Amino acid sequence: MDTGLYPCEVELDAKVVVNWINSQTLLCSDIGNVVSDIHHLLELAHFESIVFIPIKANQVAHGLAKNSLSCVEDLFWLEDFPSCVDLFVSADRRVCL
Repeated sequence: MDTGLYPCEVELDAKVVVNWINSQTLLCSDIGNVVSDIHHLLELAHFESIVFIPIKANQVAHGLAKNSLSCVEDLFWLEDFPSCVDLFVSADRRVCL
């Protein structure tokens, strides 16, 4: 599905993983293979950057990721969004205030 929403940024709450992905150093381990695969997939999907953001500063992403564990099919939202997102946005607002 091409929405034309480029460039994209990925936000992760795992600082070590962000550092691995953003590092120019080749990791000679199983993790290095995974990081190499991630680089390839990010390039294919036109992602421009990977950044660290604390979990408390992005409850929407954390909540959606947690809810996705119970999904049995792929879901895409372009306009409307699940009602649970309102709860996550409210949680983010409380942290930012």
